[in-house]
Amino acid sequence: MKISDVVAHARNGDFDVLEFQRIFSRDPAWVRDLIDSASREIPLGALLLWAPKQGHTPQNGRYRTGSAAIWWIVDGQQRTGAVLAALGIRPPWMNEQQWSACGGNTLGVSATMSSDGRAVVAERNQRGPRVLVSDLFQASEMRTMPALIRESGFPATETSVLEFDHFVKAILDAEFPIEWMPGQIDDAFLAFKRRNSRSTQMSLRQEELELSLLATRFGPLLREYVDPALCEAASYHLNKSFTRRRANNVVQRMLPPQQRRGNALRADPDLVQEAAQRLRNTCKCTLRYLHTHGLVHDEIVSTPAIVEVLMTLFDRIPHADTDEFSMRWVTHVVAGNLFFGRPSLFSKSLEAVLGGGNYAEIQALMAALVPAGEPNRITEQHLHPIPLKRSTFGSNGSLYALTAAHPIGTTRDLGDGDLHYPHSDLRLRPLCLDPKRGLLAHYTLMTDHTAEKIASFGGWTYNAIHELKPEDEQLAAHCLPAPPRALSSAEVADWLLENRTPVLAQRINRFLRDVGPLREPPEPMLPFGQ
Repeated sequence: MKISDVVAHARNGDFDVLEFQRIFSRDPAWVRDLIDSASREIPLGALLLWAPKQGHTPQNGRYRTGSAAIWWIVDGQQRTGAVLAALGIRPPWMNEQQWSACGGNTLGVSATMSSDGRAVVAERNQRGPRVLVSDLFQASEMRTMPALIRESGFPATETSVLEFDHFVKAILDAEFPIEWMPGQIDDAFLAFKRRNSRSTQMSLRQEELELSLLATRFGPLLREYVDPALCEAASYHLNKSFTRRRANNVVQRMLPPQQRRGNALRADPDLVQEAAQRLRNTCKCTLRYLHTHGLVHDEIVSTPAIVEVLMTLFDRIPHADTDEFSMRWVTHVVAGNLFFGRPSLFSKSLEAVLGGGNYAEIQALMAALVPAGEPNRITEQHLHPIPLKRSTFGSNGSLYALTAAHPIGTTRDLGDGDLHYPHSDLRLRPLCLDPKRGLLAHYTLMTDHTAEKIASFGGWTYNAIHELKPEDEQLAAHCLPAPPRALSSAEVADWLLENRTPVLAQRINRFLRDVGPLREPPEPMLPFGQ
């Protein structure tokens, strides 16, 4: 089937994606290579389509309810979606919100002219004029190619126009071999599973396979529960902490052991539906709880595994999000780096949540896994870590965020005093022009607008504070001393390190003291005979 025919059938609503399919997920480089292959007549790989017999047509697709498709994509969703994306077409089986959440709007492919005058797919960082393949496709349909070529900076010669016309035609004439399969939906799933097994090049991740298995028992699982939950996490800027793998782990624990993972084809559909509803509820609950207590972005969640424990706890004990035990437990885990290099402690924490008879017993079991006494205090030296290469601020960032959120509303933006933390617009932004990643003294919680203002004055200088005019209470909440008049932008980084670090340590330690112990240390034993 030529790509031009794929486009025509897609626009006509002939295709859809089965409910158990993985979500569309491709990056721009992959899409670029696919279109480059099409333009060079490199084989694209076969699409496996299922044409159900009358009476066996599914009612709903992976992304929508009420499908009228006649052909169902068993294998090839990623390639079909990628081709449509490159041509500027949203797959009709997805709505705008779903397409945007999958990054479909970012998958444009550019074309350019090679040194020998051929129209080719442009390299990612290639210099010189370029034009989107989607614009070329539209221009070929509208017969406006000369104007587009001229506007894009290419010579609007007849040769150039013909070359780009031939380029678009080569892509549209490229063919996907089509394999048709008979049978019922169970056969379609079996084909999908085998095509995406670990022995194939494009294997499913384990969590994708396990969720797909469950979706064969309760069709709306992915479309109406898992995908929306992950989209909501992304809206909270916590999509790296709330992953599909964690969602799958939580759902699996909600099911009877004999109906989990590889045995999901035997799962009771009613139990899968109940688990889906519980997942949606506990995701919302966990997101709100983390936000309330200051963990409003992935970059300040140093221990993402806590998310899975909290999701399991809030599902098991629905009112556990109404008190501060979980926040105190999180603080102990973060302050002691208790999960770092200790996967068994994470597993034992989950066992404590699942094994306790009631909330009081669960609290006692979880508390027994952390060191007795108050959370580990930090020293000024702790706030001088080796510069981080990863995208989080480590445990120091988490502790600072937790501290800044308590009491709620005491930390306000330096530029907009009406904006209180925790608010997702307040993120750790640099106070100097050459900050060291992970060095907390160089960052504070503020909006991008406030950060830009501070940067325009060379960092946290006298002119910056004079422009922003923060109140003393705001400065204290940010552990920020007022800079001296003579402080230059080149000196800000060292000045912050020397003057702000001890204040940060003091404030975080006050918070750790207020958090207190989850369990008291044992009484010291007296010498025998006393």
